[in-house]
Amino acid sequence: AFTLCLLIGWAGASLAAILAVVTRNAWATTGLIVYVVIAYVLGWFVQILHWPTWLSRLSVFEAFGHPYREWPSTSNLAILLGISVIGSALAGGLAEHTSKVS
Repeated sequence: AFTLCLLIGWAGASLAAILAVVTRNAWATTGLIVYVVIAYVLGWFVQILHWPTWLSRLSVFEAFGHPYREWPSTSNLAILLGISVIGSALAGGLAEHTSKVS
């Protein structure tokens, strides 16, 4: 569970870094908060309103799963690791090529 918590934290941090580099203002925080809230309630809405199950894949919490009950599948771990690594590299690459003065 600790490893998965680190992975989901890293994934969130990489998404926040991408938003901060792209928007370069306080809207990055607002955008991340909106995504986290929507991603969290999406799992409930898919089940309650009988929406297509592929919609739940848009949530990072779906990839996180329920680590206390069972270990996530390899694809879910790959999704979290991919978001984390690719997101961090993308944020670093974008920050490297943007001007440092607003």
